[in-house]
Amino acid sequence: MSQTERILYLDRMMRANGRVTVQQAAAEFEVCDRQIKRDIQYMRDRFDAPVEYSRAVHGYRYERAFKKLEFADQHFVLFYVILKSLIGNQQYIPVESKELFGSIEESIPQNYKDLCKNIEYQMPSVSLINPEQFMVIFDAVIYRKCLNIAYRNLKDEASERLIEPERVINYGGTWYMVCFDRKSNEIRTFHLARIDDIKLTDEKFLSHKEGYPNMKFKSYQDELNDRVSNAYGIFMGKNVQKVTVAFYGEGRRLIESQQWHAKQKLTVGKGEEPSLLTFPVASFTEVLGKILSFGALAKPVEPPELVELWRAEVKKMAEL
Repeated sequence: MSQTERILYLDRMMRANGRVTVQQAAAEFEVCDRQIKRDIQYMRDRFDAPVEYSRAVHGYRYERAFKKLEFADQHFVLFYVILKSLIGNQQYIPVESKELFGSIEESIPQNYKDLCKNIEYQMPSVSLINPEQFMVIFDAVIYRKCLNIAYRNLKDEASERLIEPERVINYGGTWYMVCFDRKSNEIRTFHLARIDDIKLTDEKFLSHKEGYPNMKFKSYQDELNDRVSNAYGIFMGKNVQKVTVAFYGEGRRLIESQQWHAKQKLTVGKGEEPSLLTFPVASFTEVLGKILSFGALAKPVEPPELVELWRAEVKKMAEL
C-alpha cells in the first residue's frame, strides 16, 4: 500500500469519525506504528494539517477545520478513470504507460475500486497516427533539433519541410505540432496524421532573437504563446478577429452550458430572441464546421466573410 492511500485513509477517518488511532491504521495497512506516525508528521509538514493527539478521544483528530484533503479520494478516482481510458487508447498516449498506471492504481483506496467500474470516460473520435513518430518528435523537442518532414495538406498537396517543433498538442482527439517552418519562414501548425515521412536532423533550432521579415512580434516566445492560447480551435494565426454566432431554440440551451473559448462573451436572448456568442478566431475553417454542426439552431452574425462562407456551404449541402 502506498503512503498516499494511508494518508487518504487517515484523513477520511478523522473527518468521518472524529478520530483515528495509530494501531487502527497500522492494522488496516499491515505496517508498523512508527510508519503511521511518520505519515501523520508528513501530513503536518506537507499539507499543514492540524493533526493532534487528543486524550479526550484517545486518538488523533483535526484540531480545527481542514479543507486541503477534502474530496481528495474523489479526485484520485476521477484521475484514475480518465488515465485508464487514455492509456487504453494508443492514439492518445502513444507510448507505454503501464508502470505509470500501476503507481496511480496503488493510490486508489480499496473501497473506491468498485466505484471506478461504474464511471466511464469515453474518448471522442481520434485521428490515426504512427506511435514511432512520437519518439522522433520528442527527441527533436528535447535536443532542439530540426525535423525533415514529407507533408500533405488538406488538398493532398505534398511538400518537403524543415521544421522546428515547439509545441505538441492533442486537440479534440487529433495530434498537432506547432512549429517554426523554415520554408514559409513563420510559425505553422501541422497535423501529425498528414506526415508521410519524418526524420531527425543535426540542424539546431535558430535563436529567433532578431525576428524575420514575415514575423512581427515582441519576442518569439510571445508569438508562440499568443498563437496557442488566443484564438478559437487549433487553427492559429496572427490575424485574430471577433466572431459572433446566434443560437436559436434548443441551441440556446446548449450553448449556455458550453465554453468555446476562455475569452468568450455570451449574451442570453430574451423571449424568442437568439443568444449571441462572441469569441476570437484566427481561421474560419474550424468554427464554420462547429456552427454547421448545430444545423438550423445556429448561424454566424459577423464578420460578413464568415456569413458568406456559411451561406455558400449551406447551398452546397442543399445541392447534395
